[in-house]
Amino acid sequence: MSRRYAYVLALSLLAIPCAAAGQGGFVAEHRLFPSPVAAPREPTFEAGLVMTDLFGGSHPPVERPPLIFRDSAAAAHEFQAIAAMGGTVPVWQALSWSDGGVLVGIQAGIFGRFRIESPARDLVAADWIVGLPIEVRKGRLSARLRPLHWSAHLGDELMQNSAAVRIPFSFESLDALVGYRAFGPVRVYGGGSVNFHSDTETLPRLQRLGMKDRGRIQLGTDAETYPWYEGRLGYVFGLDWQSAERTDWASQLSAAAGLSFHNQVYAAQLRARFFSGPSPLGQFFRTHETYWGVDLVIEM
Repeated sequence: MSRRYAYVLALSLLAIPCAAAGQGGFVAEHRLFPSPVAAPREPTFEAGLVMTDLFGGSHPPVERPPLIFRDSAAAAHEFQAIAAMGGTVPVWQALSWSDGGVLVGIQAGIFGRFRIESPARDLVAADWIVGLPIEVRKGRLSARLRPLHWSAHLGDELMQNSAAVRIPFSFESLDALVGYRAFGPVRVYGGGSVNFHSDTETLPRLQRLGMKDRGRIQLGTDAETYPWYEGRLGYVFGLDWQSAERTDWASQLSAAAGLSFHNQVYAAQLRARFFSGPSPLGQFFRTHETYWGVDLVIEM
């Protein structure tokens, strides 16, 4: 078993003793640090459509030789479908007090992108994320600390249709965010991550540039409020900015806003999205991408 897959298995097994030690705290009912609304790689259930310039824009892919599509030329902009399966499960309420507590959860997500205008409906790529978040809240102040594994895989159809080859995008990191409810439902947050292992550093193009993959910074703001229909219908919005050493600290900006409906079981959100910067797809992490889109997100 490779080091990274042993790490993923270890994250899953760590949840078992946490649950066993709960003594009334298992299973926790509520998150203490809600996932940032606009961040493009927060595990959730999601389906949507984006108009992107990933393959036909003014910034062609730079991680590998240019792609040559056999069944169709890449348009300057094309529609692509996005799909994600995953989420964050609160496992153990380790500590609790009147305005917060400490919560341990488990998190996993798969993010896929498809070229729906292509005759082959190519799977472009898929990203896999596994984490063990520890969330803390005290009044308006909250935080999340999580060990995280992220790996990216190129779609078989895309490789067959363009002769593209997979690049080694995979790393393990310690990720931390601190948030503060500045006023009403509006939260501001900031933090980043430190990578303690990265296969991405072995990419020849990064080595030729003398680039490393040691960390990332993240800042943002978001809000979620329900003023209508007896507190069940409302709106969400978010703005998220990230920058990573592996992209030479290029800015990655994403925004999301839309309507949200929730009950005691789940929340369903219909959101408009905008993204600009190094692509959130790990296999194209140094390719600049801009897209507009709409998606439906289900959070349990």
